[in-house]
Amino acid sequence: MPPFSSYPPAHTVDEYIQHLTDQRGDIVTELRQLIQQTVPKATEVIQWAQPVYDLNGPLCFIKAFRTEVRLGFWRGDQLIDPKKILHPPTDRLRHAKFTKIEQIDHRYLRGLIKAAAALNREHGNPTKSRIEQVRKIPR
Repeated sequence: MPPFSSYPPAHTVDEYIQHLTDQRGDIVTELRQLIQQTVPKATEVIQWAQPVYDLNGPLCFIKAFRTEVRLGFWRGDQLIDPKKILHPPTDRLRHAKFTKIEQIDHRYLRGLIKAAAALNREHGNPTKSRIEQVRKIPR
């Protein structure tokens, strides 16, 4: 199985999934449906070569790798994760890894997605610095 990056760039999430002809396609589809059901107002785009869900700034992303799929959260460091499924690639980002569709705990992930959406509603776009967001507040 070739690494995902060797596929042509996808312009839609459907195209992204079409390139995944193994269990990763099923995992991405399942996570996509879960996100859409949990935060139906979130927009879905391909950004940074992966599906990104935006609600007052990027909320979460799905990224397929050679042997796994990751569901990542920009405000992952602020999420309460008693099951410790979120791993820290950076100081703020956190992601969960899936190699089998059976690993997806819908109820638990729905709670994380809702919490991330609430944080974006409260604090704004997580990719903007705090200073940029304060400047936009009307005085």
